[in-house]
Amino acid sequence: MYDDEARKSMQDTLDALREWSKEIGAVNGRCLPKVIDHMTTAQRAMGWPDHVSFATGPSDRMHYFLLFPVVHETLLKACKLESEVIDKVAEVCFASRLI
Repeated sequence: MYDDEARKSMQDTLDALREWSKEIGAVNGRCLPKVIDHMTTAQRAMGWPDHVSFATGPSDRMHYFLLFPVVHETLLKACKLESEVIDKVAEVCFASRLI
């Protein structure tokens, strides 16, 4: 089927993907809570509420503080997606039966 070199290169790829995923998980675990805490502190320091509400009145414009929950949610999704994509690629490598 495949020679030793092909199997070894795929195993090396799989190992590198697993290591990358593990490192990303560790970095996200350390950094994301810090970023969220700093964002929350900044939001409060600016006098913006913790909850999402909508402006009503003459301008009917969205307040800037609404960006914080959106950014928070986007960061959480991005971190999760990043790891999921790497893990899926690793699954494909493993499922390819090259290893």
